[in-house]
Amino acid sequence: MKKTIAIDFDGPIHQFREGWRNGELYGEPVKDVKWAIKTFLSAGYEVVIYTARENIAETKPWLEMNGFPDLKITNKKPKAIAYIDDRGIRFENNWDSIVKLFV
Repeated sequence: MKKTIAIDFDGPIHQFREGWRNGELYGEPVKDVKWAIKTFLSAGYEVVIYTARENIAETKPWLEMNGFPDLKITNKKPKAIAYIDDRGIRFENNWDSIVKLFV
């Protein structure tokens, strides 16, 4: 069974500089993301793209149009050994410092 690396779509893959904009896919691919994904695939990992978008139908054509390999896309958090996400906060038994980020 291949190990999975899950990558969030907006931010790590699709440049998202202007925010949501009604779900429009307006950005270019992030620099080096295709290289990184192809490197993971060559090393034997499965790469899954995940997104908070409810309608993921536009995501696959955007990936194809921008030269990405054929990848699984989901709007559910997949099981993975690692999650690459621009809005993630790493938990290291540090609830105090996490709470201070918001309060």
